[in-house]
Amino acid sequence: MGSKRDLATRPDELTPPATSAQLIIDRIAAAPPPAAVPAQPDIVIWINESTFDLAELARASGAGPKVRQHRFALFTPQPETIATGPLAVSVFGGNSWTTEFALQAGARSEWFGVHASYTTVALAPYVEHTLFHALRAAGYRTSVLYGFNGAYFGERQAYEHYGVQDFDDPKSLRPTAAGDDLAVLQDQELADALQARLGSPSAQPRCILVFTMANHGPYGERGRRGASFQVTPAMSAFWGPDLPFGLYDYLDRFQETDRVVNALQRQLMARQRPTLFLHLGDHKPSLPEVAFAKAERFQSYYHLLANFPLPPGSQDLRSRRQNDVMFLPGQLLALAVGPTEPLFQANRVLGQACRGDFPACQRQQARLAESYQALAMRNFDFRWPASSQQQARLGGRP
Repeated sequence: MGSKRDLATRPDELTPPATSAQLIIDRIAAAPPPAAVPAQPDIVIWINESTFDLAELARASGAGPKVRQHRFALFTPQPETIATGPLAVSVFGGNSWTTEFALQAGARSEWFGVHASYTTVALAPYVEHTLFHALRAAGYRTSVLYGFNGAYFGERQAYEHYGVQDFDDPKSLRPTAAGDDLAVLQDQELADALQARLGSPSAQPRCILVFTMANHGPYGERGRRGASFQVTPAMSAFWGPDLPFGLYDYLDRFQETDRVVNALQRQLMARQRPTLFLHLGDHKPSLPEVAFAKAERFQSYYHLLANFPLPPGSQDLRSRRQNDVMFLPGQLLALAVGPTEPLFQANRVLGQACRGDFPACQRQQARLAESYQALAMRNFDFRWPASSQQQARLGGRP
């Protein structure tokens, strides 16, 4: 966790790399633009807290290989699947807001130095173009259903800067939680709230982002369920005997997530209205007596599905073995609204050139990767004192 000094630091002196953004801009001009989308789909983005492909436990050390492997719907391709696989993220064990930031801004938080740890307060107020802003410009209504108190680390305010129009958390979604600042919504509660939103008539296409919290650590005796959680013989038979108590706790929660998302996936893909569904993990959890393989420590998973024919030019997504969370906004916009502003066109072009693997791109196409970074960092207005426009967005604070 960061210090108070980190939270108070103003990013006045942050500047983009010296590399020109012109190279990636020229690449946009040379690339075929995304095809026009005949009917704008509803978009559901479901972010699973601390969720990853459990097959990676077999390659971990400690208690990980002792966990029995099973097939889970979260990671199993369906007829509607566009792409699924490992997803590169910037954090391990916490700081979920960096994954949310990358999904909105198409940028890696670590590009911003000490400000990377607290994107909600150090970066979100200064961003200009985001996934939500692009969708609103295309006529979408943007909403967030948050599984924890939106005041936590400024999440509600961050999403306001990102362009959300409706934000709900336990205080509005569960009436009995109105006075409980630490209430956590279960996955099924969030799925029910989502279905209620989608079931109401709307002339506008909708983008609803759901952030879950049921899988958040710690696990075991210090976990949210504490002494009320008991390892049953059925759990031991399914997951394997003699695992750490906290690991059983996590795996039991994971199984509920898999059940809820699988049911939701079937319901969304059966809708008459065109629907794009992205579910992903925000980061890997820190699990008792499990040490993940170094190459897999900073990755979760993603699964992208659609119940409508893909627009021309998007078939390359099907052949990707992996992806990076910062490439997701360009991919979603290409599938849902077609051509958009230069930042997200560049995001899509770089994602195609890198085939989803940004670290490899940094080695093999360094100038192109640096050019995109320069463009993405110029999406932030760090001038201080704030301009009148910034002051309005910052709620009038100087």
